[in-house]
Amino acid sequence: MEHNGFLPNIPDGDILVHSGDFCRIGWKRLLVTPDNDGFLRSINEFFEKLPHKHKLFVAGNHDMVFDIGSCEEVQKKLPNVTYLQDSSVSIEGINFHGSPWTLYKWTSYNRGFCRERGKIEHFWDEISTDTNVLVTHIPPHGIMDTFPKKFQLFKKVYKHGGCPSLRKTIQERVRPELHLFGHAHGVAGVESVDGTVFSNAAFPHRELANVFDYYI
Repeated sequence: MEHNGFLPNIPDGDILVHSGDFCRIGWKRLLVTPDNDGFLRSINEFFEKLPHKHKLFVAGNHDMVFDIGSCEEVQKKLPNVTYLQDSSVSIEGINFHGSPWTLYKWTSYNRGFCRERGKIEHFWDEISTDTNVLVTHIPPHGIMDTFPKKFQLFKKVYKHGGCPSLRKTIQERVRPELHLFGHAHGVAGVESVDGTVFSNAAFPHRELANVFDYYI
């Protein structure tokens, strides 16, 4: 984990949202049993150092240490941040909903909260229509969600890795004002589509951050 190196470059604010991929374990878990409690302590200490009044965290597919139990069990080990796992919280009149699930890829060793197509949609059904800010790890399909295909010999070819059913849920039923996510590294940014502002915060460079003024 390298998050302590980011601390000087994180701007102050009222609400900080982390949309997953805190840990870096990957294939190493096949050789060494990860120190789950140690990871959780480090994450909690990181959030303790941040000055924000409210802090929210949604796990990603790299965060397999979180894929070990209920939201309540994990929250007990993270007193310095609100952990969202298919759950919601209201902060100063703003309704947040967080969900960590991503689509399964056989080429990845990072398989926390991964489900195949056809087995992920019911998680999106839990998102309430009064959600103002949706936080997921996976992007919606077609919005800042491109990944390079594996095992390429020559020119890089990119494909969409976002979730089609998530995009349908957002645009046809929930329609949040903000959708915050990560997962697709290298195509970070902010984009507005059909009345929703989408933010991919999976930056490869530590000096960057997505910052929003959200008016009630």
